[in-house]
Amino acid sequence: PAALRERPFDMWRYRELLPLLDDTYKVTKGEGGTPLLHAVNLGLMLGCPHIYVKDERQGPTGSFKDRQASLAISVMKEHGVTEAIVASTGNVAISYSAYSAQAGIKMWTFLTSLVPPEKMREVALYGSEVVKVTATYDQTKKVAADFADRKEIFLDRGIRSISARESMKTLAFEMAEQLPL
Repeated sequence: PAALRERPFDMWRYRELLPLLDDTYKVTKGEGGTPLLHAVNLGLMLGCPHIYVKDERQGPTGSFKDRQASLAISVMKEHGVTEAIVASTGNVAISYSAYSAQAGIKMWTFLTSLVPPEKMREVALYGSEVVKVTATYDQTKKVAADFADRKEIFLDRGIRSISARESMKTLAFEMAEQLPL
């Protein structure tokens, strides 16, 4: 607790509990530290007065995947990954594109054709390669995995990856600090 008081209120505040060995590889845009909002009206409607919502839209890219992208891209950089692939319905592609651009990692984003053009444009503006796949999300993941295998490029498996899961635990740590006593 004493060490935490000295640190900024962001995801990296809990640095020792995250799977990055060397901080020099940390790729951050200030993710985490999002507000915890008391959902008073929702609580009244449901008869539960103590409902709170963590507003992850307040992250650097406006995507709730910023924590995941920050840690995943940091770990990729630490392991010498220079090119990576993700399959996405939008949010992962936006976050990973922003963080990979900062890290100097070439990102290939495989997006379903249902992703709005504005999101595809945003991904492209970060410099990622956008591959539009006219298929379901599951089929898009398969196309991305096949491409990764053929080209021998690292495939990030999204929420199935250790980095993604580990980054999400920082939500609970923040909530523990933010909840009123």
